[in-house]
Amino acid sequence: MTDEFNAAMRRAGKLVRAGNPKAATEAIQNALGAGGLGSMAKAGKSPFGKSKIGRGLRETLSGLAQSTLNGGDSIEPDLPEGATFDSGSFSCSAGSRDYRLYIPNLKGSAPTGLVMMLHGCKQSPVDFANGTGMNQLAEAHGLIVVYPAQSRMANMQNCWKWFDPADQMRGA
Repeated sequence: MTDEFNAAMRRAGKLVRAGNPKAATEAIQNALGAGGLGSMAKAGKSPFGKSKIGRGLRETLSGLAQSTLNGGDSIEPDLPEGATFDSGSFSCSAGSRDYRLYIPNLKGSAPTGLVMMLHGCKQSPVDFANGTGMNQLAEAHGLIVVYPAQSRMANMQNCWKWFDPADQMRGA
């Protein structure tokens, strides 16, 4: 990733920790929009390295809308040779959540990072992976991706409440 993009993500993290999620969201949008991913993609560049970004915003939004309209029908994504998209469950004193874990074919290298993807309302981790194309991006850049599943017990619409200030701090 570029130094400018990384710096923007660090600023957004500090804003969230300081209790200002609105400013953090704006910082992320700015990094992804003007001067960020959007302009870099138009220039044929990627914040993740040398290769051009594989999916445009229009294609990603179309995929997300289609996965939501399908009513949660989850078609397993095609996997490149050597990649895995495993299922698991995590439990602690706060409860348990199922998740999907994408591990690209790292070809003996260490992963470059870990990304957690929180799906939208009425989506599943598989819908979200298919709609965003994140597995392909992870494959191209050596990222591990975890897709936790929100339960109906926690939210009737299966939504993650990342937008609620009470849920934006450690231990919440």
